[in-house]
Amino acid sequence: ASALEWQENEEALYTNCFAPLGFRRAQFSRLLKLSTFACSAEGDVLTVQGEPLYDLFVPINGSVEVRVGGAVASTLPPYQLVGEASLLENLQSPRGETHPPARATVVAAPGSCYVRWPQRAFYELQQEEDSDFGYAIQLMIARTLSEKLSAARLSQRESEQKLNTRLAATFRGASPRALAASRLAGGEAAAEGDG
Repeated sequence: ASALEWQENEEALYTNCFAPLGFRRAQFSRLLKLSTFACSAEGDVLTVQGEPLYDLFVPINGSVEVRVGGAVASTLPPYQLVGEASLLENLQSPRGETHPPARATVVAAPGSCYVRWPQRAFYELQQEEDSDFGYAIQLMIARTLSEKLSAARLSQRESEQKLNTRLAATFRGASPRALAASRLAGGEAAAEGDG
């Protein structure tokens, strides 16, 4: 499909996901031909933690949960890549035959829509296209991983701040270290008084 023939959801996918990741319209048009658009009727499992991953997904609406060890770790916003780390390893393997295990179970809630590409599609396009396509894929993956790392760091900082606030409230404003020092000093004074 040429850019002039793109449906509204295809244009939104390009504008909100692939253009910011460095893909040109012509490159995305090639990928679009190999995509499958789907909507989850009963909650589709996109990836299973520990099992080989063969596809790349992009949620386009609805709720998509990331579960690690069975617990919900996060909810993905629309237009976020799912499976990019596995794709990176696949693209660098001989003949694109490596399919690393998923690091999490990802589930699209009922009514959520997403797009799927087989990793093979990226591998084959990378092989037949000029180096620009391979570069665009690598850039896409690098930018996505960088954004996810930044989000994880921010989440960790927010969690640390919440914990420190709770600790301060629990210890009435004194740090755990100050309380421990106070207790030790009090214990030493009591020991000296006994002597």
